[in-house]
Amino acid sequence: MFIIFPMAGKSERFRQKGYPTDKYRLPLGGLTVFEHAVISFKAYFEEYIFLFIHSDKNNTKNFIQEKCQSMGLKKIRVISLNENTRGQADTVYKGLELGKVSQTEAMTIFNIDTFRPYFIFPTSLDLKKIDGYLEVFEGTGPNWSYVRPQI
Repeated sequence: MFIIFPMAGKSERFRQKGYPTDKYRLPLGGLTVFEHAVISFKAYFEEYIFLFIHSDKNNTKNFIQEKCQSMGLKKIRVISLNENTRGQADTVYKGLELGKVSQTEAMTIFNIDTFRPYFIFPTSLDLKKIDGYLEVFEGTGPNWSYVRPQI
């Protein structure tokens, strides 16, 4: 199983508000946003492969490797993209292609700015027997991706 974090965004909204660095590097309560997002999956640090797909800028690869080592992740892969992408789906697609990740691999994708403290996959699901797992929430505003099931 791969837990994938796309990190190729430009952090434009944050820069427009005056923040000088990428969103995932921002300090928050003694850790970075990156660390808060990744540590949500601490239950899987030894079992799953953590794949980080980032744009090749600002020494991001070293940042990722250092933070993962300090958190005790056992299995990480870091894919650097040399070009802009058209969004998270494109980032993941290109990263999987560059990383030669098989299409048969189980994977889940989470945002690098989403915090899910003590996250555990639902025990009612056998992740090996389903096509996918999509976690959603209800929200409003133009900054969210929406899923509307057809019943």
